[in-house]
Amino acid sequence: RRVIQASGRPDVLEVEARSDPNDWIPLVVASVLGIAFFAAAFGVRHFRVPWGDDTFFYVDAIREAGASGLSDVHLGARPAFPLVAASLQAVMASSPWSSALTTSLAMGSGLALAGGVLASRWRLRGWALGGFVALTNVCVVVTRLLAGKSENLMTLWLLAAGVAVFAWTTGRRRVAVAVVMLFGAGLAEWPFLAAFMAVVAATLAYGALVRRMGSRAGELAISREVMVIALAALIAAAAAAVVVFGINGTALRDAIQRLPPAFRYGPRLRNELDLIWPVPTAIALLLGCLAARTAAEAETNSYRRLLAVWLTLMALVLVAGLAGLRLPTYRAITFALPLALALGAAPFFPAPRSLRFQRPRGPVWGAALMTVVAGLVIVPSTLTWYRSLGPQTDPSELGQIATVGRYAEGVPGQLPTVLAVNVPDVVRIAFYERVVRAVLGDGADRVVVFAGRSGDALAVKPTLRGDVDDDRLSLELFEAVRPALRAGAPVVTTRALDAPGFLRATRSGSPTFGPDVVILRGSHQPPRANDVLRAFAPLPPWWTLLLHAVAALALLGASGAGWTGLALPGAPGAVRLALAPAFGAVSLASLALIAIHVGLVPANRIGPLPVGTLVVVMAIASSAGVAALQRWLRPRSGGS
Repeated sequence: RRVIQASGRPDVLEVEARSDPNDWIPLVVASVLGIAFFAAAFGVRHFRVPWGDDTFFYVDAIREAGASGLSDVHLGARPAFPLVAASLQAVMASSPWSSALTTSLAMGSGLALAGGVLASRWRLRGWALGGFVALTNVCVVVTRLLAGKSENLMTLWLLAAGVAVFAWTTGRRRVAVAVVMLFGAGLAEWPFLAAFMAVVAATLAYGALVRRMGSRAGELAISREVMVIALAALIAAAAAAVVVFGINGTALRDAIQRLPPAFRYGPRLRNELDLIWPVPTAIALLLGCLAARTAAEAETNSYRRLLAVWLTLMALVLVAGLAGLRLPTYRAITFALPLALALGAAPFFPAPRSLRFQRPRGPVWGAALMTVVAGLVIVPSTLTWYRSLGPQTDPSELGQIATVGRYAEGVPGQLPTVLAVNVPDVVRIAFYERVVRAVLGDGADRVVVFAGRSGDALAVKPTLRGDVDDDRLSLELFEAVRPALRAGAPVVTTRALDAPGFLRATRSGSPTFGPDVVILRGSHQPPRANDVLRAFAPLPPWWTLLLHAVAALALLGASGAGWTGLALPGAPGAVRLALAPAFGAVSLASLALIAIHVGLVPANRIGPLPVGTLVVVMAIASSAGVAALQRWLRPRSGGS
């Protein structure tokens, strides 16, 4: 290995490696296979509804970002994902439902590709590197993030890209480039950028402790590298704070979900652990850590130290949660970048060092053992995505909610329609509030959700079940809907949302609005033909999801390809390709944010094209312009 000047620039690290100009092919194949793994489940399981509670929130957020910009404080506090998804939606003329899922699928591949940049410094090339990317793409961490944790996924992706930058650059350039990636992470979900900074601080503290106990060779150099990462994170955090708090005008509380007192932290953590299949995942994690330690070069010690401390802190948080700490410790699983990278590296532990470089060649037993270890990664993800996870609602229930929305639109006066939702777990009411907003869009302002039995709604009293925490939450929710009930607002329920109340009301002669909505109180007008929806299946067929997700990844890559050439001119082409979608995501988010602040939201039109489409066109054009400028300058600098 040697460090040389690349393109006349002394601050670029170039690794002398046996790289093939066709190394990009395995990365593309791995990315498409990863997307297909997740998209195909919607065909295999015949689902036309997304799963993941928060996905319904993102459907509404994308619709709102496209139509009215950052009108909601949450959008202002975490603008990146809704703006990128709304822009891509405009290009592909898709729905917010489709865009929420397909943009996330593209980001899952983006995370795996960014991890592949780190793995390329662990002596992986060619189809071996493609295998790493594919396994990282379908590992349990990404699988869990794709079930409704889109902002979390985007943040982790850009954090991975920020760390990967340090693997391929030196000098001042790496700080500037890493700041761009970490700034994007701050726009996606700044609390996780703050958590990353805490990990960096802990890594520096560990390095100081090691030096006090007796400095090892190279320990000071490792700490200096980590300090550079800390500097980049501080600059990025300051820039993100200016945008989020200064320009967008949000407060600290706007980006943090406030969980109700009745929230069950312990059961939620155990459920999250069940989804990642802890035993096989722990075995694969150990093998992956050993593989990375064996294959990595000395120059990667700084970010390997960072990832090791990150993994240790994650484990400590999970232990604290299992011990009874009443905090959202389960979020450590969705912040587990080191776990995702280790799972991708796990199958390469059995291979001889010389085989990790290009493609598996060697004893049959080695290939068999690699296959078994790969199974420890793939099987848990398959069981989770194809069996454990699934929609918390169905097209029939969504159709009933849509019908309630049609009824509410026709009710005279300013009072909203009260929809009684009687579910055993009152905490689930927050999910149904998201579903109502996702299904009804702007019409959701005409519907409010009552948490409890429809008879209690008519009696203007909360539904209490005898559990102290649940009843406290029921009382809080009741206070929000009490004014409408006292003012005589219409009250309805549906066959799916309160089956006992629906049966009692229909048997007693209450009027219905279609076959599945009963009017307990309020005006009754016969529904028009298009008012009643027996089912609402918002997602397109699985193959459309696949094509849209691949197209989203390609558009992100095209938006960032030119910038990667500027940021990493001496890196192999496969490395630049792998980081291109991350640069594209930051470019799209930044341009969309600028457009909104000058009064142009993605759904607006300039001539025949939506603003979102023009934002994507501008991002691709700027990327192409930077690439063209580099090609024009390269011969001139070479001849000087």
